[in-house]
Amino acid sequence: MPRLKTLVVAFALAGGVLAAPADAFAHRMMIEAKVDGEVKIVVGYEDETPAEGATVRLRNAANVVVAEATTDETGTCTFARPSPGKYLLIAEDDTGHRATLELDLPGRAEDVVETATAPRNRWAMGAVGVGVILLGSFVGRRFLARKSPPE
Repeated sequence: MPRLKTLVVAFALAGGVLAAPADAFAHRMMIEAKVDGEVKIVVGYEDETPAEGATVRLRNAANVVVAEATTDETGTCTFARPSPGKYLLIAEDDTGHRATLELDLPGRAEDVVETATAPRNRWAMGAVGVGVILLGSFVGRRFLARKSPPE
């Protein structure tokens, strides 16, 4: 009976590890910008919840912050339209989520709509997968070693 309990606990832990990446990436941050007379930024997560309280910075080509704001309860904030040029929008929340968006603002006041999402960390997902496989093989080997009759 203790062997069965060990096996059940090991598989439960492995299942929890397998489910963890899906839950972690369900909250991937996304950023959208609409530029007309002003720059309107909407920051949210993949599950469509707004990123309330996220800090949004607008950096110019020289990497200088030209505007900064905090999103409201709808994940929205606005900036005055900066001069034409290349910019980088960076949104970050207090839990470590981050999204960036490159903006290329033309000289005339035409509408620009850009959207970006934070990249998935494929290395972490691969490491978790390898860890689960190794854990399963170790537990299986230990379980089978206890079951085999002595020679």
